[in-house]
Amino acid sequence: MARAVGIVTEWSSGNLVFKEKVAGSGKSVIFGASSAGTDMTWYGNTASADMIWDASADKLIFDNADINLGDNDLLTFGDGSAGDVRMSFDGSNLNVTALADDEGWIFGNGTNNFDVTVYGSNSTNLIASDASNDDLHSVSVDFWLKDNTHLSWGTGSDKNGDVKIEWNSSGTTLDMVAAANNTVWKIGTGSSDSFDVRMYGTNTTNYLWWDASANSLKQNGTAELAIGRHSMANVTAKTTDYSVTAADTGSVFTTTGASATVTFTLPVKTSGLAYWFINTVDYNMVVAANTADTMVTFNDATADSVAFSTSSEKIGGAVRVFCDGTKWIALPFGTKSTGTMTVNT
Repeated sequence: MARAVGIVTEWSSGNLVFKEKVAGSGKSVIFGASSAGTDMTWYGNTASADMIWDASADKLIFDNADINLGDNDLLTFGDGSAGDVRMSFDGSNLNVTALADDEGWIFGNGTNNFDVTVYGSNSTNLIASDASNDDLHSVSVDFWLKDNTHLSWGTGSDKNGDVKIEWNSSGTTLDMVAAANNTVWKIGTGSSDSFDVRMYGTNTTNYLWWDASANSLKQNGTAELAIGRHSMANVTAKTTDYSVTAADTGSVFTTTGASATVTFTLPVKTSGLAYWFINTVDYNMVVAANTADTMVTFNDATADSVAFSTSSEKIGGAVRVFCDGTKWIALPFGTKSTGTMTVNT
């Protein structure tokens, strides 16, 4: 057994032991001297599994060797007495804490950067940052912004940016706010990649919609666009027979440009569908149910169709048709007080 001042080395049970001569005296075992360090190697049980202190490189190297910190053990960074940043695992969570506010955690250096992936409940649900493409994307993972939390765009002077959108603190409205007046919100580009936009009412059949391909603002169901005391309807001229669709609901159909009889065939009965039909030429106009005996009109509860076909009483003849789910109800508007609408039954 060798003895030194304050430190005792001894061989004990097959182990070389370094210990203080007087326990708790704060003595140290030092290898080398300042500016004259010593390389040291600790071998593992497996070849090339080593821990190496490279004195000339001032580097501690783990080669195929692991570091295992137990629960609540600390890994610290920085020159502070307790470290400036701490990392530990508490048995459930990996905690990274800073001892001062506004410390930064930077991934990459702006030239050589990382792709970062955070997984959800399985390997296909994830949020990923792709450094080479400068994008952050989500795959089967939702983003949930709670009340009074906003998403902002632009390089505005503060966190609100130039435009922000948020579900307000009362939990009742979705607010989109611009930092400057006359800020423009574009939907589509004006070319072939524009959007149809729908604004729903009380149910899925009542809505206003912008039909991009038709360059038209339309109505569906009983939805109306009120302008003052008036409403706007989608007006379409048909010059040949036409099968009306449920998507046409709210539309006004005319016969402008027709040079022969025009027959409008109604769709399958669906409650809430409604249309106007107006004859604007001196040819017959017919509005027919798609199933016999399912139309109700003046003095007939089982009509098949209605028509403006009486000579000199065709132009200006109109009928308002709507469905209650079981019948088509046709309300005639004649060309004059004695105008004739023919009922076929």
